[in-house]
Amino acid sequence: MNMSNLTVRAQSLIQQSQQLAYNYKNPIIEPIHLLHAMLNDKEGVTDILIKKANGNINIIKQKMKEALDSLPKIQSGDPAQNISRDFNNVLLAANASLKKFGDEFVSPEHFLFAL
Repeated sequence: MNMSNLTVRAQSLIQQSQQLAYNYKNPIIEPIHLLHAMLNDKEGVTDILIKKANGNINIIKQKMKEALDSLPKIQSGDPAQNISRDFNNVLLAANASLKKFGDEFVSPEHFLFAL
């Protein structure tokens, strides 16, 4: 994926995903890291969009925390050096959705759609 076609906020969310995986000592960056970053983005619209779709943010956050806690952890070495196939697929799907929405840049909304 070409990082130059991501909005600044989308780039920031990817960086936050990597930091979260690092903090959790996860060897691979997974889509759940991206969702966590999106839900904790104070200026983002992810929670608003989920609520509009009748989603329960509290249940999603609870399940997200359980999923994060269940990911493998490394004991030594540097965590979060690579992205998973699923994370890559989310990025590719977000990029592919540009045409569908008639947009030029990938934004957090595209990530949510891809997730």
